[in-house]
Amino acid sequence: MNKTQDMITSSVNTEIQNPLNFKVVGGQFTADEVLNAYFKGKESVMKEVKELIKSGLQLSSVSSNYLFEKLKNETIKVEEMYLRFVTPKEFDTLVIIADEDYYNKEKRWNAYKYAREINKSIDDLSLNFSFMPHSEEIDNSIIASEGFVFKYDK
Repeated sequence: MNKTQDMITSSVNTEIQNPLNFKVVGGQFTADEVLNAYFKGKESVMKEVKELIKSGLQLSSVSSNYLFEKLKNETIKVEEMYLRFVTPKEFDTLVIIADEDYYNKEKRWNAYKYAREINKSIDDLSLNFSFMPHSEEIDNSIIASEGFVFKYDK
């Protein structure tokens, strides 16, 4: 290590009262007090984000289940269904339907129609539905690597 690196390392390893040549604006708090307040606030925000994700996951799973039931009633066979969260307020559902149903134009259009209806009924988050035909060559590990880590368990 050179002299500059030594100086930086020794400065970083000491307790921070005030950073070198910087003072806390207003002078009422020490750097430690400011950092402690920051981490406490960050912890509070993380709890809120966690709750937001949980509630979004619940709403998107209920909505996806509703789509499953609608498709089942229309004799559109859902082979598999996966869910992922993109942001705390945006979720995606991948719906894999039977090959013959996917390539039946009327059934596929009905599937999209029901997905749009469900989408319009949700105000609290964005839920995107994607459809694809079933294949024996589908690799679940690739689907999971795309973030679809929740699999529908019918």
